[in-house]
Amino acid sequence: MISNVPGGRQPLYLNGAELIGLFPVSAIAMSVGLNATLTSYHDRMDFGFVGNGATMYDLPALARHVMAAYEELKVAAHKSRKARSPAARAK
Repeated sequence: MISNVPGGRQPLYLNGAELIGLFPVSAIAMSVGLNATLTSYHDRMDFGFVGNGATMYDLPALARHVMAAYEELKVAAHKSRKARSPAARAK
């Protein structure tokens, strides 16, 4: 099961204290092995994984692989954005 919960696009504050992150946690239903929840906020994306121990015995490894893939995606998106910029096209 995958959930995507969009958050605020600008920084949020409570009594002057800035919200620095969200921690997506969800529940799994019977016969569901994994719930992945993604939450966006300002300029970041947070991932949360809840797994059934009988079927998902190495959730930390999944989290590490997702983190590495997300870092690769950010680099590729940055390169793509630079290639589409007007300054890059003028060269």
